[in-house]
Amino acid sequence: MLSNNQNNNYCSTNGQTNFIIECVGNIKKFRAEKTVLFQLDKIPQEATSVVIINCFIKTCNGLSFNTNITHLELVNNNIRNIQELDQMRKLNYLDLSGNSVDDVSPLNECLQIKVLKLANNKLTAIDVIRSLNLLQDLDIQNNFIETQEPLYSHHNFNVHWVSVQQKTDGQTENEIYTINMIVKYRNSVVTDKNGSQLIIQNDQELVSLGFLMQLKALKVYINSCHNVSFVEAPQNITLLWIFDSDIKSLHGIEKYQRLTSLTLRDDILNRISYNLDLISQLQQLQYLDIAQNQLEDINWVSELNALTYINASQNQISQITGLACMKNLTYVDVSYNNIESICLGELTGLKELNISFNKTKLINNLGRLVNLEFLNISNNLITEIAVCLHMVSLKELRTDNNAITDFSMILQHPNIQFSWLAKQHNSNLLFVTEDFIIALKYKNNIKNLKNNNKILKIQNEPALVDLSFTKYLSLNQLFILNCKNINFKQKIYCQILHIKNSELQTIEGIQINEFSQLLLNSNNISSIQPLTTMEQLINLQLSGNQINDVQPLRNLEKLTLLQLSQNLISNIEPLSNMINLSVLDISVNKISNIAPLSNMVKLTELELGSNQLSNVEPLSNMLKLTSLKLWKNKIINIKPLSSMTNLSVLNINTNQITDLQPCSNMINLTILQANNNQISSIESLQNLNKLTTLRLGNNVIQNVQQLRNMINLEELQLQQNSIKDIDSLNSIVKLTNLQLWENQITNIEPLRTMINLTVLRLSKNKVSNIEPLRNMVKLIDLQLQENQITIIEPLRNMVNLTELRLNSNQISDINPLSNLINLTNLQLRGNQINDVQPLRNLEKLTLLQLSQNLISNIEPLSNMINLSVLDISVNKISNIAPLSNMVKLTQLELTSNKISTVEYLRNMVQLISLKLQENQITSIEPLSNIVKLKQLYLQRNKISNIEPLKNMINLTILRLTYNKITRIEPISNMVNLTSLGLAFNQISNIEQLRNLVNLSQLGLNSNKIMNIEPLLNMVNLNELKNHINLVGLWLDSNQVTNLDALKNMSSLSILGLSSNQIENITPLKNMISLSELNLSANKISNLKPLANLINLMSLQLNKNQINNIDALCYLQNLTVLQIEENQITDYSPILNHINYNDFITDLK
Repeated sequence: MLSNNQNNNYCSTNGQTNFIIECVGNIKKFRAEKTVLFQLDKIPQEATSVVIINCFIKTCNGLSFNTNITHLELVNNNIRNIQELDQMRKLNYLDLSGNSVDDVSPLNECLQIKVLKLANNKLTAIDVIRSLNLLQDLDIQNNFIETQEPLYSHHNFNVHWVSVQQKTDGQTENEIYTINMIVKYRNSVVTDKNGSQLIIQNDQELVSLGFLMQLKALKVYINSCHNVSFVEAPQNITLLWIFDSDIKSLHGIEKYQRLTSLTLRDDILNRISYNLDLISQLQQLQYLDIAQNQLEDINWVSELNALTYINASQNQISQITGLACMKNLTYVDVSYNNIESICLGELTGLKELNISFNKTKLINNLGRLVNLEFLNISNNLITEIAVCLHMVSLKELRTDNNAITDFSMILQHPNIQFSWLAKQHNSNLLFVTEDFIIALKYKNNIKNLKNNNKILKIQNEPALVDLSFTKYLSLNQLFILNCKNINFKQKIYCQILHIKNSELQTIEGIQINEFSQLLLNSNNISSIQPLTTMEQLINLQLSGNQINDVQPLRNLEKLTLLQLSQNLISNIEPLSNMINLSVLDISVNKISNIAPLSNMVKLTELELGSNQLSNVEPLSNMLKLTSLKLWKNKIINIKPLSSMTNLSVLNINTNQITDLQPCSNMINLTILQANNNQISSIESLQNLNKLTTLRLGNNVIQNVQQLRNMINLEELQLQQNSIKDIDSLNSIVKLTNLQLWENQITNIEPLRTMINLTVLRLSKNKVSNIEPLRNMVKLIDLQLQENQITIIEPLRNMVNLTELRLNSNQISDINPLSNLINLTNLQLRGNQINDVQPLRNLEKLTLLQLSQNLISNIEPLSNMINLSVLDISVNKISNIAPLSNMVKLTQLELTSNKISTVEYLRNMVQLISLKLQENQITSIEPLSNIVKLKQLYLQRNKISNIEPLKNMINLTILRLTYNKITRIEPISNMVNLTSLGLAFNQISNIEQLRNLVNLSQLGLNSNKIMNIEPLLNMVNLNELKNHINLVGLWLDSNQVTNLDALKNMSSLSILGLSSNQIENITPLKNMISLSELNLSANKISNLKPLANLINLMSLQLNKNQINNIDALCYLQNLTVLQIEENQITDYSPILNHINYNDFITDLK
């Protein structure tokens, strides 16, 4: 009876006879079992799955019409011929088990088959599987297959599904084993650049290695296997490594004649030591590892003439005479044995030798090992290692745990790296001094310069104290950089001592009588008294210290070079006898009188910059000077320099010079620097044709006609003058650097010929047409900001530009920038740009400024992943998603846009500065992970919750003014804050600010604060040392009544307390550093506490209850005073005050 389930698309029959197929409906699955079927062509053509089991069919005729079948089972029938299946191209599952099939070649075209079951047939060949590349599951048991070779080359089907275990006619047990092992491991053979290799481990069945011949693996690794036999020899193997496995005999291994590498480790050979000589027949062997085998004798290896590597460590060997004649050896490891005598002195090709952990006493016979690079003799009984001096290639020597007392050879050896010594056991160092160990530590850092000048550089060493180790090193120069705790207990052995940036405070006790040069720049030395007797010095450098007295140098008359810059020196009279000086640098001091230098006529280089000089007359006889630097002084007249015709370099920057006439005879000048003076005429320079660098910036020059003939100029600085006409510059075509910024130039046509320029700066002029720049394709740095430029087309071909500044012009079209792909710095702030599409490909940019434009879409910037600084503030941007991949950003400015969410900033964890003020932000949660931030600006948003800021402990500046904040607990841990703005919020409790003792600026105005007691600890609210920036505290527009918390803030500069409820200002009386004080709109009547605030410059007292201003008469520095809307009738205490006459006039 046929069952036809139309809903399930399934048709089946079971146990019927003489059944004629007649299925109705859309049948997808057909199944017949124990049924006699006569008409296979009646199986529905829609069927994709057909299962016919025990149905006595003899042929597949009729199935060829069912080309949709993907699953076919014809199990336990009488089928012999399967030709009809060659058209079934969609088959992926075929089971023909239990038939009489003797030929499966019709399946050659059934390329989709993944599962093929052919067990219990009459097959003699399975070549068909070569073409079935998708095959994953194969069963061929109980056939008459003559060769399984097609299995070996097929690599797709899973070996766990291959069934060939059962014996077929004519097969021996060994053949069955071989087939199974081949199938098991054929997919484990890996081929790479080093050849084909196979790893076998933990295999309980592995016996013979004969199957390896079929796998064609050249390198075989066997680990933890059993009963391994070498009887069947895979001739192709070149490498065989066996670890921790059970080998009954080496018989057969002598046939492995292609072996070049053999490893038999882990107690393998101990069990079969009776036939070890079989290994000696492997004449191609180059690598042999027989470690950990408890061997007593390895002399049999002497027959292996090709051997270059042997590891026989961890055995029980007592003598190695067999190795003595093996001259091809380059590596020998016989460590962890019982060897007393090392007889390897003739192995001159050895590069590595390890004899550690033996009983050896002498290594004297190893002196001929000139190619040895590594030697380990540790843990022996050796007393002497002088022989190592002859091992000239030796780089690493390990000697720990011996009886050596003399290590001097180590310091004499040219190559040996002895960094190991510091790690070795103390028993090896009983006779080694501390300074010797230090010498060993630094020996390998010595560099040999020309003329055998040995220099040792030591840097960033916190533990360096004693320099006596130098006696072992034969140094010419010792250079110590960024080290600490240096002292001079012992004599220092070198000709030149250079200690820099090491916080050296004293040179007391220094013994350097043999020194000729002493270089101690950039330390903290204040006293140089120990130098008094060092008359042999010819080079002394002490720049960047705390020296104010140079008296100890008076007798150092042999000095030819002396550097004393950046100290506290005012008197240089002790230097007057140094007539042999050729180089003197005393810049950046407090010197006003240079008369003591007048006899130093041998000087060729003199630096006097940044002092207090006005008179240079003492220099008039220094006619050998080639370099003179007088920058940043008070010099007006340079006439005494007029005879210095040998000068090549003259620097007179930042003085008060008006006349350059004395320079007219300096015909050898190549560099003249005269920036920041009051020069108006450069006529006297017109004959200085050797000049290559001329700097005349920040003067009052109008006419540059005299430069016309300076055709050798390469750098010309004329910035910050009053120049309008640059026609005369058109002949200076060698210029590479031209600076004309901040002048009155409109026409740059004369620059057209300067095609060699790499740097051109024309900012702050009146330029509108930049066409003359078109051919300056060598430009790297171009600055045109603050001009009147609208068209930038001439820039299109400047592909070498890395820096371009076009801020504050009238540019709208930036298409010409699209080709400038080498730009790293682009500044376009303050233009009329609305489309940034041309910037899309500028992926090398690290700095981009686009603020103050008309930009709304920043998607073209999305690929600029190398940006470190980006400013797109003051635009019309609402969507900042294109910034999400800019994870290298350290500075980001988004001020004054239309941003409501900062979600896309979440991954910018490298940010140091972030400006988001004046947007529409409500939530700052995405910023919570940006913990490296030091500056964060969030003012004028809609923020109420600042909890996400709690982990930003690195912040130094935080601005949150004009928000909706009531609670400030997350700020309590920000102890690094120096500036905090919380004004115009809804804060009433400031307890959380108590520990922010590093604050310099605190804005709390316009909140609801009554109690300011938590500010008691903020004694640092003052002007920062070494800075000129005013700092302050703002508490205006709160509900403060009591000022006691401020009484200790004696250094505060700015204080705002207006619009509170203050009556008593007594706590302010000691604030003598105050320069600005706002007390308006309070209830103050008594001003007496202000009488001591003599540094006040601005005082606001309007809208109070004041009737007496006598206390103000002492405030002589006031320039701003507001006292209106009070009850004052007598203004006489301030009527004669000269600093605010306008106010007094109004009163009158």
